[in-house]
Amino acid sequence: MIRAINQKDLETIALYEKSFNHNDRYTYTQLSQMFYNPNFVIACYEAHEKIIGYCIVTVTSETLDINKIYIAQQYRKNGYGKELLLYFRKKYSDKSIFVEVASNNLTAITFYKNLNFKPISERKNYYAQNVDAIIMKS
Repeated sequence: MIRAINQKDLETIALYEKSFNHNDRYTYTQLSQMFYNPNFVIACYEAHEKIIGYCIVTVTSETLDINKIYIAQQYRKNGYGKELLLYFRKKYSDKSIFVEVASNNLTAITFYKNLNFKPISERKNYYAQNVDAIIMKS
């Protein structure tokens, strides 16, 4: 089941974020600030009586930007990420959807291409030397 998160869910999401090895993880404080900011929407996927994934987006008058989509490792390849994305696509059907992906993240690029996202621009060496940011749009 996909639903908007509540304040209690912030702790669970913060624990997932804390487990990441990369620098783009959110702290509990940042998640809390997003939760109370009307420009951000956070939805979670609940299955097996727990949160197994979530998606954080920024909503503007014309666009929806995917900041993060995450599904716990043991639940991947089951369509949960796709369902989360389709939830937002349906909820904000009047908006263009954008996402930025590292050029070396082939799994994410394939995921978004399979959902009809098209690359529209690049930021050369954005993440590191020879690791570009690819901006995709749906």
